[in-house]
Amino acid sequence: MNSRYRGWGSRKMSSVRMTMRHLEKRTKEVLKSYRLPMYEEIPNVGLYLKQVVKYINDFLEPLGLPGLTDSMVSNYVKQKLIDAPNRRQYSRDQIAYLIFIAFSKNVLSMDEIRFLKECQNVTHSIEDAYKRFFNELMTALGNLSGLGEENDDRDYLPEQILLRCSVITIANKIYLGKFFEVSRELMRAQEKEGSEQVTEVEL
Repeated sequence: MNSRYRGWGSRKMSSVRMTMRHLEKRTKEVLKSYRLPMYEEIPNVGLYLKQVVKYINDFLEPLGLPGLTDSMVSNYVKQKLIDAPNRRQYSRDQIAYLIFIAFSKNVLSMDEIRFLKECQNVTHSIEDAYKRFFNELMTALGNLSGLGEENDDRDYLPEQILLRCSVITIANKIYLGKFFEVSRELMRAQEKEGSEQVTEVEL
């Protein structure tokens, strides 16, 4: 190959990597500066639907996540994913759970979100559940913002970080899918066992 073209290809690759490093740096800066509201910081004065949607979307936009709409929130109420508002106003607990839904709906189905809610309701209040969600999310984002910093540039290229994040996402999605599948099978078995016991008592 002509040395002139080899040099051009090398310069192009170097330029691409410089661009990727810039994007990586900006991404980490966003993650490091991002902060979800703590439970106590969520308004508890009662917000109307449009106020709730704007409040939550302000936390989704910096991360590039799809926002909520008025109709989506109203639909969650109809599906009984959240309690109906009191005099058209949403409380802190309702807003906290909507924040959880807004993040989770990007990777979970509504049925899976409902199942998680039911599991949490058995042992935790909405306040405790949100605080756990807050801690887990902020820790995960913090870990991602520091990914690769312990390695030098020669050993940890931006494309490797992208690959690692993609693989982690895929693995987590697989784990969640199998977890929900096994959980449903267990619940069906328990329901069947319960109905059989009832039948025996009646006999």
